Amino acid sequence: MENDNFKKLIQQAGPDQPATDFTDRLMSAVRAEAEQDIALHTLLRQTTPEQPSAALAQRIMAQVEATAPKPVEPIISKKAGYLIAACFALLVVGNLLVSPSPELQPSASAFWEQTGSAFSGFTQAIARVPVLYPLTLIATCMLLLLDYFIRQRVLWGRGHEPV
Repeated sequence: MENDNFKKLIQQAGPDQPATDFTDRLMSAVRAEAEQDIALHTLLRQTTPEQPSAALAQRIMAQVEATAPKPVEPIISKKAGYLIAACFALLVVGNLLVSPSPELQPSASAFWEQTGSAFSGFTQAIARVPVLYPLTLIATCMLLLLDYFIRQRVLWGRGHEPV
């Protein structure tokens, strides 16, 4: 029903009829634009760009040379590096010194039984972590420490103060 009304409306309206001088006005606008383009091209060819003065280049170079390069700073500060190294050393020494002796087993197991309920979800999640992840974390920490100490030694060798 609506389609029929729409078709009737289109038939009654008929096709659009442009004005009689539409083509002439359109072509005159195209010609005027082409003339403007030609005038712009000739104007651009006639004018030469200004050359900057030598003083400008000297001022820019003086500003560039005046800025001192920033000293290379390590990723980890000296205090943080020592703290990480101390924690790592403490973990290694603690694991080497603690031996599973029969006297300590009951007290250690009692401790874990008391605190185990609070951390059971955490300990179970840690137990499911693949061994590769902690090894990767330890290797990354060791590489960061190595980078820190190498940068310190390299900078000291160049006459810079330690960071």
